[in-house]
Amino acid sequence: MLPFKPLKTMLSFNLKTLIVFEVFYRLFGVFLIYPLTRLLFFASIRVAGYQYITNQMILTYLRQPSTLVILLLLLVVFSFYVLIEMVFLSVIYDYSYHREKLDVLTLYSVGVKQSWRIIRRYKMFALLPALFMFFIFEAFHIVGFASTISIPRIIVEEIEGLMPLSFVFYGLIIGFMFLFVESMYFVKLYTLESMTVKQTLKEHRMLLRKGRVKYLMQFILFNGMLNGVLFIAYALVLSSIAFMIYLTRGQSLVLGTILTFIYSFYLVATTITSLILIPVNYALISLWYYQKRPKNWINTKFKRYQKRALTMVNRVNPKPIILTLFIFLIGLNVTNVVSLVRDPFTPVELLKRADVIAHRGASLSAPENTLAALDLAIEYGADGVEFDVQVSADGVPVLMHDVTLGRTTNDALNRRVDSLTLSQLRQLDAGSWFADEFEGEQIPTLEEALERIDGRAKAYIDLKARGSQFNHDVVSLIEAFQLESSSVVMSFDYQQLREIKELNSDVQTLLLISTFFGDIEALVQDDNIDYFAFRTFVIANNQNYIRQVQQAGKKVYVWTLETEQEHQQFIELDVDGLISKDPILARELVYTRNTPTLYREVLRQLFPR
Repeated sequence: MLPFKPLKTMLSFNLKTLIVFEVFYRLFGVFLIYPLTRLLFFASIRVAGYQYITNQMILTYLRQPSTLVILLLLLVVFSFYVLIEMVFLSVIYDYSYHREKLDVLTLYSVGVKQSWRIIRRYKMFALLPALFMFFIFEAFHIVGFASTISIPRIIVEEIEGLMPLSFVFYGLIIGFMFLFVESMYFVKLYTLESMTVKQTLKEHRMLLRKGRVKYLMQFILFNGMLNGVLFIAYALVLSSIAFMIYLTRGQSLVLGTILTFIYSFYLVATTITSLILIPVNYALISLWYYQKRPKNWINTKFKRYQKRALTMVNRVNPKPIILTLFIFLIGLNVTNVVSLVRDPFTPVELLKRADVIAHRGASLSAPENTLAALDLAIEYGADGVEFDVQVSADGVPVLMHDVTLGRTTNDALNRRVDSLTLSQLRQLDAGSWFADEFEGEQIPTLEEALERIDGRAKAYIDLKARGSQFNHDVVSLIEAFQLESSSVVMSFDYQQLREIKELNSDVQTLLLISTFFGDIEALVQDDNIDYFAFRTFVIANNQNYIRQVQQAGKKVYVWTLETEQEHQQFIELDVDGLISKDPILARELVYTRNTPTLYREVLRQLFPR
């Protein structure tokens, strides 16, 4: 029988203090532990001699001695983080069990002292039990999340080729479960009582006597129910979002948007779940602990800490000091965190997905290179919007692909774009050729396009005109809108990109390649080119270009994709970006790549395009 009522009491008695602690401790992890983890992880890739790790290289990378050392260091850092949380939870639940109110300041005073004492005295004997508990607490949720992820075939084949790994994996699961049971009271004993490691082992065996199987079964049942509730909550949230998309944006957008949202949602959901799983599970363990301990036991040392905390409050208000320290710690890492958000590029193929760039805007649904096409592309959820730029007779950069106007406007004379001034270009209809509903759509200027996008997607600016003044005007507009990090200047002309870089080295450049012969390595190493975009047949016949560019820390795009087969082919080749005429289809296929077939088919049955 699960002890729901006493569990509820233990969690709710000092609920405010518990919530404040968990929120601030998670923020501490976000601003300190996460950036440090990412830094060490990327360092391990560089130390191993790689710039980019493909799926074929993952097992080789993991076997590198330098990788193992850095991963071990990460494990130690993370173990400290988990241990301190469990020490603080031990204090909170001790007060709650004995029906004593605990304020945040007293918790801080007691928790810091106990954490320092435990780390100094027990060292690895304290870190390992905390790690075992965290691993088992999260295991159920990780398994549930993993059911929505499809591991790339190449990795599955590598693992299947190493059959002993399967036995090692299952052996580790069983071993961790055993170690969890055999050490689950260690942190509580370290926190609440002063014992040697030998005494702790002896006391722990007494607490577990004739209870191991019962505790394990209760733990599995409890977590099965808890995770079931959480996943039902996730499903309800996703269903509600899908219904809202259906009502507001139409049936065709539901599947791609939901698949996109799932993985972003899981980042938030996993964080929220960790706020629930660890405290709730540790409360359950605390109840088991107190069932074996005398009910009238109260740790008098905590009383002394509480008196000291109250004395400190009377002498000086510590809240401004704590707040200042917290802000200072965040300030040290805020630049790092912001850079992580702005630069989502990962040097590991398994962890990345291809960006979707709408070709000339949503050109299947609206007239190309118009504000309507840009708006629709962003509404469809494209990561970037590609558009072409020509120049008018009076030197204004405008959106147009062709040199002449006949194909995409009502200009019966099919005049050149650069033969008309902006005011003359404004008199033309750039929408009725596509559909009556777009009648009156004008040719937009580059300035209007950048203003309309407004950072909602990355702007991919394909330069069709040439000239020093034209280049200067384009760069000036990028600078005026501060889009150096959220725009890319594209051209077939290497010299033009070199001139762009000379005007502003922070502007990102992309070289378009429709044909190529020779050794691409020299081009890849050129500092004037940040990214490369190849025509489909070039990259299909020279797949090694993808790895050469990525190993240099740069991105590979492919253009222009139309059919589902084309999209699927280049997603499987792991290019970094798809310049697509159908951003809805592209998004759907990008996000279904790592979704298991059954799960994907269920979603498609529920939300067909």
